[in-house]
Amino acid sequence: MRLFPPFAKTAKDRAPGGGKQKSAETRATRPGATFSGGNRTRCIIVALSVFSTRSVSGFKNICGALVADNMDDHWLKNGKSSSDVMLTGDGMSFGGLLNNRLISKLHQDNELIITPWSAENLQIAQYALNPAQILYEDSKGIERMHDLEKAGDYRFKPHEYAKVVVKQTVILPDGIVGRFIPASGLIEAGFGLTAGKLDPGYGAKKEQIQFGIQNLRSRENVFGASTPFTSRVAYVEFFDIRTLPVDPGELREYDYKIREVRRRRDEFAKKGIGDEF
Repeated sequence: MRLFPPFAKTAKDRAPGGGKQKSAETRATRPGATFSGGNRTRCIIVALSVFSTRSVSGFKNICGALVADNMDDHWLKNGKSSSDVMLTGDGMSFGGLLNNRLISKLHQDNELIITPWSAENLQIAQYALNPAQILYEDSKGIERMHDLEKAGDYRFKPHEYAKVVVKQTVILPDGIVGRFIPASGLIEAGFGLTAGKLDPGYGAKKEQIQFGIQNLRSRENVFGASTPFTSRVAYVEFFDIRTLPVDPGELREYDYKIREVRRRRDEFAKKGIGDEF
């Protein structure tokens, strides 16, 4: 693996053997200097975060001397002007947004689990989520399930609110966090979506990803895979924060209850137990 200074000003600086790369070339080819697929992916992701946060030590800690000693601290720290870096008011970075290649590579290396996986759902920097079930309340307030694949489209009543469960299971590794974005097709379809975030490890015990969805129209509205604007309900973005300083955090009692409800939804539905807690 060879990294060229991305901020080289001339073609000579970018060419093999030119500029700063010249002194690094012999070290990169030393005996035993190899990468596994997973480590290579992690280093690429970390490198992107380094360039946005200028955290050289973070890159060295994860990627080791093999790549780090091929890099000049000066161009890592000063390669980007402060105006190019997305920082918060406290000077902290938001973390690196993963693009489609990095998402795909993490999935191939079994670090990021997305089941079922479909290349068609992979966007430039997002992964599309498809609706699978609608959870609605009957006239007695008992939650019922409508399977979109087996029973077909669901017809929402005017202004009806329900929950939509997605087809995919997404399990994040430590250091990767997810953020949901409503699919733009819902704008045309007349639906509003309430979405949250995705924490590492969620889904490992069969917790389902679900959103709140409401028919915003004053008439019946059809939702399902057969309609062009509702075949995708949301997108998930992935942010790598492994090189950033993060304080330890624990799940709240609230979070544990949500996970339990989503693991045992079928059991609760059969017993007529609502999901309020």
